[in-house]
Amino acid sequence: MQTAERSAARTQDTAVKNPKLPLQMRLHALETASLFTAGGRRIIADAASGVQLAAVLHELNETVLGRTLHIDNDGGKSFAVEVAGRRVLRVTSVEAVADPFDWSGVDALDESHRDELIRLIAAVASPGAEVRVAISALSVANDGSSKGLNVGVPVAALAEAVKVDLNSPPTAAEPVEAPIEEPVDEDAAVGETGFLDRMVSGLGPILVAWIARAPETEDRLFGPEEMVSHLAEFLDDEGEALVEQMDKLSPGKADPLCHVLGATMVEGHCVISLRADGAVLLGVIEGDATAGLLQAWNAAR
Repeated sequence: MQTAERSAARTQDTAVKNPKLPLQMRLHALETASLFTAGGRRIIADAASGVQLAAVLHELNETVLGRTLHIDNDGGKSFAVEVAGRRVLRVTSVEAVADPFDWSGVDALDESHRDELIRLIAAVASPGAEVRVAISALSVANDGSSKGLNVGVPVAALAEAVKVDLNSPPTAAEPVEAPIEEPVDEDAAVGETGFLDRMVSGLGPILVAWIARAPETEDRLFGPEEMVSHLAEFLDDEGEALVEQMDKLSPGKADPLCHVLGATMVEGHCVISLRADGAVLLGVIEGDATAGLLQAWNAAR
């Protein structure tokens, strides 16, 4: 018993002497209220915050398990990166950013790409922009092995270059030179929002976790990993049966359909399934889904 007490005391003493523990920043992130926008994207920096660049770097640094982060702003600029182990492995897409660097020819990043990566992030996470993030799975090669196993660029190296402290809440970083802007065809950059995205947007924060799966496309994910992983396992095991059941409930297979599966995850939550736009969404709603679902459904139609 004394040994356990001494061990606990040493752990507490270490935490006091060294406040820069990853656990503390994780707890801060969990305690911070989240806001969401269309398509279930989480807002990580609003226009007046002045912490756009720092917020993106903190978001990248939170990613230990492999996944793809889609970062965009309210001006239509965006990029997607594969991240694992607090390292940026690959840039998978760049939209509406006048970036002179050709990311399509780079299959594996290393620290030689640090400055180009910082300029790309700064172009999207620019001062005065609202910055949002969405999460999806890592890309997987045809043979089933991940393409993302490479050295990557440590997020710590990016943060050090722009003097961002990853062990403290996001604060304004020093200005970073962004690529030269070029005119963007707004009609081409903005596409029509589908029924599924309108439903997710309409449900807002009560939809605490979800996974959307469609043939021949990557899964779209949102929410705590422990919830999303259970939803993914359910779709793996029961996805075909769920689709078959929904087809029986609706006379038109292309018609949107949504129903509540029941409060089977944890107390105070319920599970919904939604078929729309050729995809099936399985999600967890906090509290009673009845009123929120009806409002979101009517708004999405």
